[in-house]
Amino acid sequence: MTPRIHVRTARTSDLPRLGELQRQFVLGHCGQAWTSRHLAEYLDRVSPLDPERVDDQTLFVAGLGARLVGFGSWSYRQEGSSGRPLEPAREPARLEVFFVEPEWLKGAGDRLLRVTEYAAKARGFTHASIRTCPDGAARFLDAGYDAHSEGSIRLPGGDDVPVVNMLRRLDEVRVPVRRAA
Repeated sequence: MTPRIHVRTARTSDLPRLGELQRQFVLGHCGQAWTSRHLAEYLDRVSPLDPERVDDQTLFVAGLGARLVGFGSWSYRQEGSSGRPLEPAREPARLEVFFVEPEWLKGAGDRLLRVTEYAAKARGFTHASIRTCPDGAARFLDAGYDAHSEGSIRLPGGDDVPVVNMLRRLDEVRVPVRRAA
């Protein structure tokens, strides 16, 4: 019997475990395109531990019973310090972070992605975008995203690391349905 994965909005008490999951995932999945120094700088730069995501209810966790195995978030705010709300009719929702224990990528990862897409669609967004390390792009291509462009992000040490900017229409996203056991 396959274990039942549940998805819920994150709580402040989840944040320490999410930091552990993020570190585990980045070290295991971005190592082909980024050096170990780049991985360490990225982990220092990007953190899911922003309590605003919890307050906004845009951070979701996936679990098996009490054990958290992944998380994903999205934002309706512009990236950067302004944080102005995005315009759903003109701008895509920003999917921000998805980190899942490797053995749960198919189940928990897919479910988290659909829940975040649905949440963005429910707020009126017609598209979603995500920026991923090149090693992670195949997962999003399989989920219906198009590789929109290649780019880079600047790390605190001044180095640029490659990313793939991806985009998906949300018109086909449906309410995630929990199936009876």
